[in-house]
Amino acid sequence: MIHPRPLLSFLLTCCFSLGFSAAFAASTQPLSLAERAQRSGAVCLGTVETLTAYRGEDGLIYTTATLRIDERFKGSAPERIAVTYRGGLLDDEGETVLGMPALKTGEERLFFFSEHVSERLKTVGGPAGAIKVRAAGMRPQGTQEEPAPLRKIRELYPEPADGMELLDFETTQAEAETPETEEGPEAVPASLTAEESLLLPPRRSILPDRGEPIRYLVDIDDLPNGLSQSEAMEALENALAAWEEVSAVRFAFEGITSFGQAASNVDSNDNRLRIQLHDSYGAVGEFVLGIGGHHYIWFSEFKADGGSGGTLDGLGFHRVTRSYVVMNHEESGNATPATFEAALTHEIGHALGLDHSSEDGDEDDPYLREAIMYFTIHGDGRGATLNAWDEDAIALVHPEGETAPYGFERVIRAVSSSEPLENPEVNQVSVRGYHLNEIELTDELLYPTENGGSFDWDGKVLTFTPTPYGEDLPLLDPADGSWYARAYIRFDDGINQSAPVQIRIIQYLHDTHANGLPDSWAEEHFGTATPEEGFSGPHDDPDGDGFTNLQEFLLGTDPLDSRSRFAISSMEDNVLEFPARPFDVYELFESTDLENWHSTGQVVQPTADTGHFSLPSREDKRIFFRVNLVE
Repeated sequence: MIHPRPLLSFLLTCCFSLGFSAAFAASTQPLSLAERAQRSGAVCLGTVETLTAYRGEDGLIYTTATLRIDERFKGSAPERIAVTYRGGLLDDEGETVLGMPALKTGEERLFFFSEHVSERLKTVGGPAGAIKVRAAGMRPQGTQEEPAPLRKIRELYPEPADGMELLDFETTQAEAETPETEEGPEAVPASLTAEESLLLPPRRSILPDRGEPIRYLVDIDDLPNGLSQSEAMEALENALAAWEEVSAVRFAFEGITSFGQAASNVDSNDNRLRIQLHDSYGAVGEFVLGIGGHHYIWFSEFKADGGSGGTLDGLGFHRVTRSYVVMNHEESGNATPATFEAALTHEIGHALGLDHSSEDGDEDDPYLREAIMYFTIHGDGRGATLNAWDEDAIALVHPEGETAPYGFERVIRAVSSSEPLENPEVNQVSVRGYHLNEIELTDELLYPTENGGSFDWDGKVLTFTPTPYGEDLPLLDPADGSWYARAYIRFDDGINQSAPVQIRIIQYLHDTHANGLPDSWAEEHFGTATPEEGFSGPHDDPDGDGFTNLQEFLLGTDPLDSRSRFAISSMEDNVLEFPARPFDVYELFESTDLENWHSTGQVVQPTADTGHFSLPSREDKRIFFRVNLVE
């Protein structure tokens, strides 16, 4: 007797959505082209004419695509319609939300549309609801056979069928032209190329290059029916471990918390992965197991030259600054632990930058079909099991045992004077290149701005000579990326290149006496900008704490308070804590005799006024620790 197959083959995708949520039919098999057409209100062939992006009132990125309707198979439509979706490219940012495929102007797609929702269309069948028929500029030559999906639709609809009416295109938002997708340098020569496996343009987190884990938070305000918290967390741990075992990525659990909104809408570029085990805020859409995505940035100078996330074997990446996973707790498939685990593994793959292995419901290549990143879930209880395609794909982004060089971005609060400074070190920073494998690096100064002063790089120290200003210019927020002037330094290990290390001038401070102490700083602490010998000069130490006034200015401490000083404040539970100035860089050293000091290899850049180091275990001997500011 032939037993029916269990209902385990739910469509699994990063949820391609054209301005809406993608609709999926509850089915044991992927929707065939005929099934998609039957469930659609309108089927048409359209050409992407324009892509425009804007930032919504919520601060998130949206993109509107204008489609020219070339042929109608079902329903009625005007000559042009618009579809709007979350995500896209705007200024120096990009968002991949709900798995939107990379639409390009000039390409033709076969669209399967469903009903209007708030005057926005939605596709049927997720990614397969917008099938690319021809790439931009590719027209049939002579007797060239039409693509198979187009032939099948013509067979289904020899004459246009009745259906829904699509609305005319009307621009309702202030829009900015979206740049064409940048694909960077040619993909690395490998068994799998970036074009075949990665979300484009390629993007990645740079934390693994530093040996730092991707920290993740979990929201369990709700769970799939019948799934316990322990089962859900075990599935998540297995999903994360699957990617750790085959890549350089490591994850670190930071706790369980309520996000208060969809994880995909959290606007915080803190490099964290937010995993929401429920869809209480309606981000996923019915019949979809989960979604995964991320926000990424780039510097315009590096679009075609390594991206903001560095290069691996010639392939340039942009930098991921936050990522997310949202699971549909109301979808019955997620109530099965193995299915939930597989779905989590798939969506984490999207958060790491991987695309689908295939979106063909009739895929016959097992290399593609059996991947965890195949666009439908496998109904065989495999859980967090990767195949060769998955391993080849993640190896392009975070190859196991191999990382790129790295550095830490620096900021300078520039001191400006009409005369050469007596202490020019106030306008200098050390910019160091690091490599987990201790490989010798070369370096290069790139794209220095010419406004507000000039940069000079000697291979270790970057010096900024500011244009003289007669007054202070406001301090910019070091966290928001703004700058008065900037330059980049990039490190190279002979194969891979670091993410460009950005050095920004975030303030100009006037110094009448050219001694390195700004007038406003001296007036705040000493009551006058005129230095008093033995008290308020740059090399004096009025509070007797061992730090000169110049050092106190650079450290951000109070020169008249001996308690305000750069010193270790606590050591508890193998965590060392110290006062820090946000966005300065600190290194940890150790010694057994207080004379010979050795680096532990730990370097941190706090974004708050307190820094932390995790202390290495040294159970067999007494160890002293010291924190150094990288000046």
